[in-house]
Amino acid sequence: GVGEASFSGFFVTILDNIAPKESRTMWIGIFYCMIPTGTALGIASCGAISQYEVHGISGWRACFFIEAIVACPVIVLACMFPSKYAPTTIGTESNTAIGEEEQAADG
Repeated sequence: GVGEASFSGFFVTILDNIAPKESRTMWIGIFYCMIPTGTALGIASCGAISQYEVHGISGWRACFFIEAIVACPVIVLACMFPSKYAPTTIGTESNTAIGEEEQAADG
């Protein structure tokens, strides 16, 4: 649902970098299967929560606060990815060195 929509644009790139090559498509497939699963579970759970008042907040509004609380550990984990998985930009030293090696090998 809404929570996964913010991750779907860039998370496949992260999966592509960190998943083992032989099971990469399985990891990406599982990620995309979770979109309809999360939508269905979100509708059901928020429907149940919306009938109650949570700490003085009307039920349907509480769903958004609960979602923000649940998303915090995911954001923290994403920030803790090792730097070796960070995308590199063209023109950095490591990419330039690789480009120079390829040019030297080509002749």
